[in-house]
Amino acid sequence: EGFALADLVRSNEAGPEASIEMAERLEYLQAAIVELPERLRAVVEGYFLEERPMAELAAELEVTESRISQMRAEALVLLKDALNAALDPELLTPHARPGGVVARRRDAYVAAVAARQVSVRRTTTLRSTALAG
Repeated sequence: EGFALADLVRSNEAGPEASIEMAERLEYLQAAIVELPERLRAVVEGYFLEERPMAELAAELEVTESRISQMRAEALVLLKDALNAALDPELLTPHARPGGVVARRRDAYVAAVAARQVSVRRTTTLRSTALAG
C-alpha cells in the first residue's frame, strides 16, 4: 500500500538511450541520402519524402516506372549498407565478389557517408563550443 499500480508498470515511452540512438540513426540516414548518386537520391526523396507517385518520377527522369522501382530498390540497398556499416557492422552482408566493381562502389559510397557524418558532427561540435564559449 502507499503506491499506485501505475508506479510499478514500465513506461512504453522511449528512454534517453533509445532517443539518442534514434537521433544518431536519423543523422546517418540523412547523410546517406545526400551521398546517393543524383538519380537515386531523386527517387528516394521524391518517392519517400515527397510521396510522389512513381509515374511522376518516371516522367521527370525520363525512364519507365519499372526502372524507378529498380532504382528505388538499389537505393534502399545502398542506404541499408551504409547504416549497417556505421551502426550495426555485424548486419553488413559481405559481397560475393569483394574485389568486384559493385563491391568497390558500395565501399566508396559507405566511406563517403561516414566522412560526411564525421564532418557534420565536427561542425556541430564546433558550433556548440562557440555558442558555449
